[in-house]
Amino acid sequence: MSQDSTEKVETMNKLYAYSHLVASRKACRACPGLVNPSACRAGRFDSNELGPWTAWQGNLDAKIVVIGQDWGDESGFADDQGYDVDHNPTCANLMLLLKSIGIEIDSPSIGQRSASRGAIMLTNAVLCLKQGGAQGDVEDSWFTECGRRFTRPLIELVAPRVVVALGQKAFWGTMSAFGLPVSKSATFKTVVEKPEGFALPGGVKLFPVYHCGIKITNMTRRLDQQIEDWKKIGKALA
Repeated sequence: MSQDSTEKVETMNKLYAYSHLVASRKACRACPGLVNPSACRAGRFDSNELGPWTAWQGNLDAKIVVIGQDWGDESGFADDQGYDVDHNPTCANLMLLLKSIGIEIDSPSIGQRSASRGAIMLTNAVLCLKQGGAQGDVEDSWFTECGRRFTRPLIELVAPRVVVALGQKAFWGTMSAFGLPVSKSATFKTVVEKPEGFALPGGVKLFPVYHCGIKITNMTRRLDQQIEDWKKIGKALA
């Protein structure tokens, strides 16, 4: 079999495995208090992706997977018809942070409607929709359940060089998904500033960083500080 034929078979196998993962997500009702996008407004705004963020960037051969905390709440999902919007501060800041390490991606309005799967893989540590607005409460059990069912299988499928966890809960959920311990005495600032990141199986490096939403960039970690945090991610990808 030629190299081209082998690559085509590998691509088809990956797409097949991904489609099964998406089907499992659509059917999941494991977490009380959450609404699956497939059940929100009878699935009218759901996509054939693992989650709403993956509709923006979902490269199955990406060198970098970025894991956000959760997409948002049910009413916001319906209001925006399942799409991210360009003026969302998290999306805009993420584009700037990626650009700072040499990765340029299309804005949500372009990427979500493009035939291309983009340059990177985006997902969330919690794939279903909460209540109470973008800052609504989240439960630790949601991260445990979603990590086991979806975060770990996606990382193993994509096999990136680097995984970036946006925020403490996304980091904790990813570590938990792989059965890796997290020191309770370590502050999040300490783990973010760990130069070498954390080792996941298969030679993948996990880098926890501060969330790039407006609340954190205004009150906890300015965007210029976050750009400094991301430099080690750029080095790991180089």
